[in-house]
Amino acid sequence: MSVIKMLKVTVLTHEHDIESVMEGLQEAGVLHISPLKEMSGAASRHGGTGDAVDQCEQLERLVHALGSVAPAPVSQQVDDHPVRKVIELVEDLVNRRKDLVRREDTLGRQIQELKPWGAFDPKAVDELRRSNVPVTFAILTREQWSLVHKDAWAFGVMRETDEASWVVFFGAEPPELPVTPVELPDKPLPELKEEREELRAQIAELNREIGRFAHFAPLLRGRMDSLKDRVALLEALDSTAVDTPLVALRGYVPVRESLDLQRSLRPYKVLMRLEEVEPDDSDVPVMLKNNWLVAGFEAVLQTFSGINYREKDVTWAVGLLFIIFGSLCLVDAGYGIMLLATGIALAFRGQKDFGRVFLFTGLVTIPLGLLSGQAFGLIQGRDFSLGTEPILPLANDPLSAFNFSLVVGGIAMTFSYMIAIWQRGFKTHATGNLLLVLAVGCAAVSALVLPEDQAGVGKLTAGVLGSLALIGWLLFPEPVFGGARVPNIIWTLYSGVTGLIQDILSHMRLFGIALSGSILATVVNQIGMQFPLLVTIPFAVVGHIFVYALALLSLYIHTNRLIFLEVGSKCIDGGHLYYQPLRRGASS
Repeated sequence: MSVIKMLKVTVLTHEHDIESVMEGLQEAGVLHISPLKEMSGAASRHGGTGDAVDQCEQLERLVHALGSVAPAPVSQQVDDHPVRKVIELVEDLVNRRKDLVRREDTLGRQIQELKPWGAFDPKAVDELRRSNVPVTFAILTREQWSLVHKDAWAFGVMRETDEASWVVFFGAEPPELPVTPVELPDKPLPELKEEREELRAQIAELNREIGRFAHFAPLLRGRMDSLKDRVALLEALDSTAVDTPLVALRGYVPVRESLDLQRSLRPYKVLMRLEEVEPDDSDVPVMLKNNWLVAGFEAVLQTFSGINYREKDVTWAVGLLFIIFGSLCLVDAGYGIMLLATGIALAFRGQKDFGRVFLFTGLVTIPLGLLSGQAFGLIQGRDFSLGTEPILPLANDPLSAFNFSLVVGGIAMTFSYMIAIWQRGFKTHATGNLLLVLAVGCAAVSALVLPEDQAGVGKLTAGVLGSLALIGWLLFPEPVFGGARVPNIIWTLYSGVTGLIQDILSHMRLFGIALSGSILATVVNQIGMQFPLLVTIPFAVVGHIFVYALALLSLYIHTNRLIFLEVGSKCIDGGHLYYQPLRRGASS
């Protein structure tokens, strides 16, 4: 579990050889290209990147269009056109369909607007207006409708609900309305519906015509993949620097891949230099090395704060915290099984990283839910196993959940400060923070756990640790104000105490989520029991899936909030520059 060491690579070659060199690097697939901005880019001399990107986007759009329709029977397929002609024909068909779909959407909105008004005749309305009989259409809320002087106007209520009224006013002058009158389409509802059906028929005909080219999709997809390789190469060329007749290229390669890089460049006339990464190099990419138990949590780390080359790999810590916080968000054995199943499903669908994240979290949630005596909202001692109590009364006892959240918060913050010291050494304000949280823990244990005759030892230990925390802050304050030592000390004394209280209390959200999920699950069970068994079972299944989906969303959001805000802000510097070598299929 570490950040892979990188070597800085500088390559110098003739300008007329650069594209061949790039293709060799693309075949080797080990060099991460880092842009050189000192001189003009070389890509413009080797074909435009923009043209290749546009062609890729065009092919991707056409492949998607061909996959969106049913293929035509073999007898109706088009086979006598070259690929270039097929691209032109399909592009034309897709654009025509896009235009028709846009018109259909517009008609659909107009139909929805007209439905509350009924099948009125716009020509009759125009005739009334030409006869100096104003006609005003308005949608009024109940409150707005109550403000209208109804005895002063002739009107017709076309539709009325609890929220609004659709009213047509007739009169010598339009009424002073509390809302802007509605402008309706100039066609009646039946005519709009008929026009929409005609458009749908045309769209269906275009879909059938597109389907005659559907068998070209694999060929176009192959061309698209080749173009994506070309785009990757051209973008890498754009990162080089030209000083005619030489071209310079810079990048980074993992130490273990450096021999492969040298072998890949042997056939070409190049000068290559490998050197250690300098402390001021800001564009060093990150490549992580983790075992299969931890590797899945790299995706979580990359999604949020990321990691930079000069800090230690904290993926293992992120994984540990995610599993603990995530399982505490559910505290339900039944939902733990659903989370486990979600992880397996994601893994089978190719999302192996997040699949493992949910799988491991589900494996911990199941025993935690059993210890807490809860499964699908059924509580031990209340709904089953009457007369017994769960080992951890977290599911139905808010006070226990609150107290436990404070313990978890204290442990989590202790963990974060230990990671910070591991990352940056003990000569930082994290040392004082760690001593303070340990002092608070000792004080709590002496007051709540230790017998009275031993409480003095706990209080003395807490006092010593608190004094050491103060000394640590005086010696190593947080450098918020640069070299201004006194302001830094004042800030550290203030933020150290208030920040610790805030961070510990923030962990209460875990049990707020757990308790709300438990309440929702209980409501599903209680409502379901009011129906016959044939209704209860599907209602319970749908209800618990809904509650689980809400719980899963809360789990992911709030777990990562705690990891990367409360904990991570103390010990993760962050960064999103990851090792992405130039290789075949890198963009696919």
